[in-house]
Amino acid sequence: MKTTIETSVSISIAPEKDVKRSSVVDVRIKWIVTTYIFGSFGICIGNVCEQLVYALVENIEKICVGGIYVVYLRVIVEGLFFSFYLVRTMILLQGSVFEISKCKQYWLGIAPAATFGTALFAYNIYSQLSDCDEAGVIVNMLLVLPIFVHLFWNVTLFSFLAYHVYKVEKIKN
Repeated sequence: MKTTIETSVSISIAPEKDVKRSSVVDVRIKWIVTTYIFGSFGICIGNVCEQLVYALVENIEKICVGGIYVVYLRVIVEGLFFSFYLVRTMILLQGSVFEISKCKQYWLGIAPAATFGTALFAYNIYSQLSDCDEAGVIVNMLLVLPIFVHLFWNVTLFSFLAYHVYKVEKIKN
């Protein structure tokens, strides 16, 4: 007596690959958010240290002369941090559904650091040229300008991120 046993094997690769790809993107996004949080904490510490440097100097003229160097250092450090964060983000998300075009990468990499740096330099150069005279509407406007530029870019980048994630979700569904 001969019996035949038929077996059927079904292998599904696509869902497993999607799950793995999704978890890799989730890990990448967690790394990006963690890097941003630590960087923002570092910038806050830098702002406090900058104010302490100004507070510890006894002679106001030394602050005025030395202030421009502190601003140079601050712009370079914040620009480097932002560039590191952005480049790291673009590299991590390359090849995923969250990848953005090169043109947008360059714009988001250069414009925020350049405008923030320009606003800080404008205030300090005006302060240097006016012999540290801190009275007047122009000085107050130049003092508040970097704050508004910083807030503008934070809101813009967050809005861009939210829109981009929404667009990706819309495409997936």
